Amino acid sequence: HRFLRITPLYMLVFWFSIEVLPLVYTGPMVNMQQFSWLRENSWKMVLYIHTFFIEEWIDRKWNYFPHSWYLSDDMMLFLTIPAILIARRLDKRLGYILPTALILASITYTAIASKKGDWRMRLVPSSPGWFHWYVPPWERCTSYYIGTLLGFFVAGTLSILG
Repeated sequence: HRFLRITPLYMLVFWFSIEVLPLVYTGPMVNMQQFSWLRENSWKMVLYIHTFFIEEWIDRKWNYFPHSWYLSDDMMLFLTIPAILIARRLDKRLGYILPTALILASITYTAIASKKGDWRMRLVPSSPGWFHWYVPPWERCTSYYIGTLLGFFVAGTLSILG
């Protein structure tokens, strides 16, 4: 249901951005190339995979449909939940081990990549490394999987109590 709830409005706004906005945008600050770039890369947006191509976004200074990165990350993380639920169904411990392993892998990757790239912790898009450590789904999955583990814990507690 999530895909069906989010995607139609997302695609409508995306269509509006690449088809209607170029007709009404004018002025010295408007870069018309952004619309052709969006049109050429629309398949990545439709499939919610454009954050895998982070270097393209960095080159473009993230000016094109900038709010879409979060939807992409959220959708990709959401699509991992069935595998975790299946693992939990097979073995309850595995349902806790898999998200914990993913959390640890994300933290480890972030630590190694930040050391290697000399990234600093700043929450502004202009800081070096921001696109690499804040935007990709493998960087943002820790809070998502902590929420998953908390959901498992609450569900287990409620079943014991009730």
